[in-house]
Amino acid sequence: MISVCMATCNGERFIKEQIDSILPQLSQDDELIISDDGSTD
Repeated sequence: MISVCMATCNGERFIKEQIDSILPQLSQDDELIISDDGSTD
């Protein structure tokens, strides 16, 4: 199992592209954790 942690703050313009880039590299048992630091967007 692999855990990928992605931090973001006001990254609305880029979040879909980032997720779309990471997900194909993960297996079914892996996880993607997204941490948002109080975005205003």
